[in-house]
Amino acid sequence: MDDKKRVCISFIGAGKAGVSLGAYFRSKGLEISGYLSRSRKSAISAAELTSSKAFTALSDLAAASDIIIVSTPDGAIAEVWEELRKCDIRDRIVCHLSGSLSSDIFDGIAAKSSFGYSVHPMFAFSGKDGYFEGVEKACFTLEGAKEKLGEVREIFMRTGNRIFVIDKSKKALYHASNVMVSNLVTALLSIGTESFEKCGVKKEEAIEALLPLIRGNIENIAKKGFPGSLTGPVERNDTDTIMKHLDVMEEDERLIYSLLTKKLAKLSKVKHPGRDQSKLLELLEKNL
Repeated sequence: MDDKKRVCISFIGAGKAGVSLGAYFRSKGLEISGYLSRSRKSAISAAELTSSKAFTALSDLAAASDIIIVSTPDGAIAEVWEELRKCDIRDRIVCHLSGSLSSDIFDGIAAKSSFGYSVHPMFAFSGKDGYFEGVEKACFTLEGAKEKLGEVREIFMRTGNRIFVIDKSKKALYHASNVMVSNLVTALLSIGTESFEKCGVKKEEAIEALLPLIRGNIENIAKKGFPGSLTGPVERNDTDTIMKHLDVMEEDERLIYSLLTKKLAKLSKVKHPGRDQSKLLELLEKNL
């Protein structure tokens, strides 16, 4: 991407990701041509936040853009592409922001002399008010046509974000990894909070009390890695305590607890390679 050439980026979809990224890109000196959305109100709002244009026709958006980012929900990407491919998009870079879908969703894009990519931000956007704090620390994963991959990478060289280029065949596994460390952690924290509530603590107080423990664990992982951050009964090989935990849990909770404890035992083995975990593992297998 030549610095002397003005590269215009447009967004189809004016939701949280599209608006936040547009505002972020603009703050880094990138040119935003505008937005098109099913909601005219949303497109106008996004355009105002990014000093760009609210388009009403795909053909106009395509004509004004070098890079077109489809920032709709995953289920709408194929539908948007079917309409976009009817436009003159020769030599355009077309991206989507899905974590689970690959660039293959842009079926037939090579025949349009265009280039398709998936560009996934490893970040949870909280609103569509143009607030993008924290995005500068986020990583992005890319995959797609080799021809203009360098130009897509150049966007993030300008913003300063770290990027990973992955194979399209790994998209589902990649997205599962993201879900496991974000959405599924939310579910696990919810289970833990509910258990604390059963001890007679109000929900709001339970969350507030547990947050320092949660934050401390994340900080320890960042500093020491997984084995080095281990504490608790698994790290001590305390089978008796783990048995007491399992005895007071519902069936589903016992299964989750046992599966995760089995994984923790493997991490603990790295830290304590000579330790005998046979009693612990036998207990866990009985609850799987």
